[in-house]
Amino acid sequence: MTDRTRPSQVVVLAGGMATRLGVLARDTPKILQPVGDRTFLDLMVEPLLRQGFRRFHFCVGHLGEQGAAHLDENYRHLATSIHHDPVQCGTAGALRASRNRLDETFLMLLGDTFLPADYDRLIACWRRTRSTTLLVTSAACGIRPNIALAGEQVIRYNKTNGVAGGWVDAGVAVIGREDLDLIDGVDDPVDLAVMHDRLIARGSLSALATDLPFWDIGTPESYARFTAMIDDLGAAPC
Repeated sequence: MTDRTRPSQVVVLAGGMATRLGVLARDTPKILQPVGDRTFLDLMVEPLLRQGFRRFHFCVGHLGEQGAAHLDENYRHLATSIHHDPVQCGTAGALRASRNRLDETFLMLLGDTFLPADYDRLIACWRRTRSTTLLVTSAACGIRPNIALAGEQVIRYNKTNGVAGGWVDAGVAVIGREDLDLIDGVDDPVDLAVMHDRLIARGSLSALATDLPFWDIGTPESYARFTAMIDDLGAAPC
């Protein structure tokens, strides 16, 4: 990566089939699940808007036309674009399919996780390490630790079996578009873990560690926990 300016584009990966969410996602995509009188998308975008981000690209899949309609109705004041994958590409595959719409460097978020972090701290780590940078947490989030660190360098990433005593990938990263070259020739669907493993092999995957918890809505149980947490607070946490 050569551009050290603050990334201005946010890329939201929301292209899964939401099979784990079951009947809740039959007629409504995961990103538009109701949370009080709002949608999950509205809550996820809010901290980004407060921190000055105004350009968004969405990779959508299941019922993606509903997400497009919601964006058109509610976020016309922002610069938004959408890539709709009719088939499952995987998280890295979705980025590859959108490559011609991606900035040289961008902030990526998984579309089913909520973590209102200080994104400039993550960007500062990316500048310092000069490599794709993940946000990882030590907080108990109901997900098995999957990352090992040596300082700020990621030395192991294992979503399948986990990493004992490690950190949890929070689903937020600053990514260089050129890193997508590492999955050239890999058939879809291809997960970000494939790209991460190849970055680790060349010593160019970093992480900013935090103790902030994050919430996901990938299952009915985790969705219920998130909505209950929001109800208890009366608003999205900051």
